[in-house]
Amino acid sequence: GTGFKSFTANPTENTFMGDSVAISSEHLCYLGNGLAWTCSGDGDLGELGNGGSDAYNDATAGGAYKKLVAGEDHTCGLNLVGDIYCSGSGRAIGQGAGASATSPLVIDTSDFINLKFINVFAGDENTCAISDKNELYCFGELFTDANVVYVDNPTNVYWRSVEISSTHICAISVDGETYCMGDNSKGQLGDGTGSDKTVLQNITSTSSSLNKFKELGLNGDTTCAVSVGGDLYCWGTNSSEEMGFDKLNENQDYFIPQKYE
Repeated sequence: GTGFKSFTANPTENTFMGDSVAISSEHLCYLGNGLAWTCSGDGDLGELGNGGSDAYNDATAGGAYKKLVAGEDHTCGLNLVGDIYCSGSGRAIGQGAGASATSPLVIDTSDFINLKFINVFAGDENTCAISDKNELYCFGELFTDANVVYVDNPTNVYWRSVEISSTHICAISVDGETYCMGDNSKGQLGDGTGSDKTVLQNITSTSSSLNKFKELGLNGDTTCAVSVGGDLYCWGTNSSEEMGFDKLNENQDYFIPQKYE
């Protein structure tokens, strides 16, 4: 579409939560005052949330929002009462296989009791969220056995952030420990094994000298992270020199974190 398309939540639920911007390779959405979910870009699959039309549409689905996230073909919003609404296409909107929505739908959490969320993250064709009980839930192409999947959580680990690529996910705890799961064929989980993982693996323990991390970035089969001390580490594939480290070889996979020096 051309220009910004917008739908507006119920004004009676107005609570200012600050700005939130969500960007994918094909569309951009922003949340200005906790009410308006406004998008621009390619909306062929419903990811703009405006009813699938180039015409301006208002909607009250979800009430007031506090965060937006965007994947390749979807947009999700976390509202003020802890529900997640998504529009777009695929499993990443939390409605199961083959689903699509041109206007926001609340994700299907019927397999769980009183499930509410405090944060949401998106990447590629996947979405993950942290519940108010500090549990991690995900849905998308990496999680194909249900609408919304409970991810086995390590005991007494409290999550700070989650990053998602097309092949794997990684999460950082509030203590700086980093956990990853998914495809590991290129070493992108960083645990040194090359074996895929269906549960979160603590990769911070792969080296006694490895610092804890405060920021993560995932892209395809490559993972990079910034330590609490400000050092940059990367692991996974370097097939196109994605890591940008002079000391690392092109067309090589690195199965444990490599420090930028």
